[in-house]
Amino acid sequence: MTMRFSALAALLLSLAGCAGLDPIAMQSGFVNANLTGQNFSGQSLGALNFSGSDLDGANFSNTNLKSANFSNSAAVGALFAGADLQGADLSNARFEQASLQNSNLKGANITDTSFAGAQLTGATWVDGRVCKANSVGICN
Repeated sequence: MTMRFSALAALLLSLAGCAGLDPIAMQSGFVNANLTGQNFSGQSLGALNFSGSDLDGANFSNTNLKSANFSNSAAVGALFAGADLQGADLSNARFEQASLQNSNLKGANITDTSFAGAQLTGATWVDGRVCKANSVGICN
């Protein structure tokens, strides 16, 4: 367990430096960070704070993001396929053209969130229903 945490801590500190952020200030995540195109796939990042961040084109595929905070963030064209976003705060965020196939959004806050053009096929929606095939921008 310590090794996994150390690897995650190293990743966070490395990304903080790449984004021009103060690593000491990164205690609970990335607030107002530029993380465009970063690869977080397969990580366990539950409850981290990404509020106000630019996540355009970032890869969160198959990532644990339970209770994470993405409020007021932009994740245009980002990859969230297979991600666990249960209970996450996605309010006032932009997930336009994002890939959310087979992700879990159950219980997430999507108040004023834009999913325009987002791929939602197979996603578990906030109310627990599974989005049907060809669900784009809205869960059918």
